[in-house]
Amino acid sequence: MSVPRLGPAAAHVAAITFSPDASGLAPITRSHVELVAGGLETFLETGAGTDTPTLSTIPIGSFAGIALTVIPWLLCGGVLRLHHSFDPHAYDAQYRAVTEGTVVSGAKAWEGPSHLVDVTSFGETGLIAVRRGRGGLPAPIPLGPISSIHRAPGACH
Repeated sequence: MSVPRLGPAAAHVAAITFSPDASGLAPITRSHVELVAGGLETFLETGAGTDTPTLSTIPIGSFAGIALTVIPWLLCGGVLRLHHSFDPHAYDAQYRAVTEGTVVSGAKAWEGPSHLVDVTSFGETGLIAVRRGRGGLPAPIPLGPISSIHRAPGACH
C-alpha cells in the first residue's frame, strides 16, 4: 500500500548524513531545502557560471561534503569530478584537465584569475562561505546572526 507524502516536496528527506556523538555516529535527515541552503552560499561565492566543471577531494558523506560539492555542481550543471585525495599524481592530472572550473580542495597557492572561498563548517549544523578579497587574505566573518548570503541585499554584515 502506497502512502502519499504530505507537505511540500522540498521539505521531504533528500539525504541522510552522519555526525559523531558520544555513542558513535548519529544519522541526521536532511531535506532538499537544508541541502540547497547549505550549498547556495558557497555556490554564489565562487562565482561559478553555467556548465562550470567542478573537481573535489571532499568526501560527500557529510553535510559539508554535499553542500560544498554536490549542490554547487547541481546548481551550475557542469561536470562533477570526484577524486580520492590519496593519489597526488592522479589529482594533478584531473586538476590540469579542469579549465575555467571550480576546484574544491585543501588550501594552496593559486595563480591566474581564480577566486578562493573560505568555508567555515560548524559540523552538521551549517556553513559560512566568504570569498577572499584582492589581497588574498581571508575576509572577516561577522559576529552575530547571519540571515542571508553576505553579499546579498539586506544581508547581515
